[in-house]
Amino acid sequence: MPRSQMLCLSVKSMVFESYGVGNALRSHMESTKYLMRMIKYRVPKEKEMNLGAFPHTDKSFLTILHQNEVNGLQIKTRDNKWIQYHPFSSSSTSSFIVMAGDAFFVSSISFY
Repeated sequence: MPRSQMLCLSVKSMVFESYGVGNALRSHMESTKYLMRMIKYRVPKEKEMNLGAFPHTDKSFLTILHQNEVNGLQIKTRDNKWIQYHPFSSSSTSSFIVMAGDAFFVSSISFY
């Protein structure tokens, strides 16, 4: 199993156990499809607006990101403000950002 899937399994296992549905983890993992996407943006030309993804939510259950030294990730807070995400160590190549996606929130509604 690739390390990215091991990280995903570890996070999902903690979530499922905390909700008391650890027995459903196996069937969930067996139905999980993985997608790896790599995006590299070019440097904007002079007087050109910065390039990047449009504001969005992730449709998946979990999104695992690895960010480089550019630090371009922004996160929208509950009060609709955008904040810049700063990794713990910009020189760390082993840090990942794990974000809950739309499918996670939909499946967890009944636990609140």
